[in-house]
Amino acid sequence: MKNLPACTTCKNLKATLHCGICQESVCKSCVQFSDHESFAFMKEVPKDLEHGIYCIPCYNEKVVPELESYNQTMEEARNVIVYMKNQGKESRLIRSSQEPVRVEDCADREETLMRLAFYAAKANFNAIIGVDISSQKSGKTSYKVIKWSGTGIPAQVNSSQLKRRY
Repeated sequence: MKNLPACTTCKNLKATLHCGICQESVCKSCVQFSDHESFAFMKEVPKDLEHGIYCIPCYNEKVVPELESYNQTMEEARNVIVYMKNQGKESRLIRSSQEPVRVEDCADREETLMRLAFYAAKANFNAIIGVDISSQKSGKTSYKVIKWSGTGIPAQVNSSQLKRRY
């Protein structure tokens, strides 16, 4: 029987996995997993977060802080105010200091809005104005796939100054 390296965490002699960052041996009971879906809305995932297998120290040092930051941004994105393009009267006085953000190849309308809101929240804005969402069918067979895309301009809105009209 071939001797396997010892786990860096618990010193188990049956460490068959390797940490994606430090390349140290890790046993099945000590390994920490992270999948690509954990950071799905990021435009570019940092190299340290692309691995699926981590030892406990690398996971706690590199992945956990990024995951907490990502989840915080997702929570802020859920509270982003959205003004569609046809709501010109409500959004014409809102100042925007950003270039438009564009997302493509989304699965549905809600994902498109959430991605736009995520990018606005990531840039420390609390609203998106002039949002324009479109869909396009693709596929040459009888099975058609709908891909959604959208644009919006991140903006800062003072919610205490907003007046609601019903």
